[in-house]
Amino acid sequence: MQLIFIGILLLVFGYQQVELSHVAAHSKQPDPDLCVGCIHDVDPQTEPGIDALIYVALKHVESEKTVHYRLIEILRLQEQLVNGLIYILTVKMGPTACPKSVEYPGNECPFLVGAKPIICEVTFIEYSWVHSGKNVIENNCTKSQSFNEWPDCKLHKKG
Repeated sequence: MQLIFIGILLLVFGYQQVELSHVAAHSKQPDPDLCVGCIHDVDPQTEPGIDALIYVALKHVESEKTVHYRLIEILRLQEQLVNGLIYILTVKMGPTACPKSVEYPGNECPFLVGAKPIICEVTFIEYSWVHSGKNVIENNCTKSQSFNEWPDCKLHKKG
């Protein structure tokens, strides 16, 4: 009986494709050529959340230092699809002459003269179905491995 009713509705109203508007438009779809669990390189120039990743990586390192740090160079960005999305960001950063107790906008702090830059590999995990932030789960430049500070959503969008 239900099949007849559905058939009549289809004849009367015609068949229309239904768009699933509840699916998150910003969700990143995995590349079908990549294997689940494999780590692969990502172009940092095209990754929409790179600015936020860098911001959090710098803040995590600064959480154990007395001065602000600045990015020198992005060395590598990688992704791994597991039960979430893991990002592995490798950057070169250097200490500045500005104390952490004072906020400075942008890159106004000069690098500390004579200080050696450090290379940090910071690993984040994102569970996009839970929230939009990425949590630090590993950082070779800090003693603490967990860090949940996440910037305002405006930093998530590149451009």
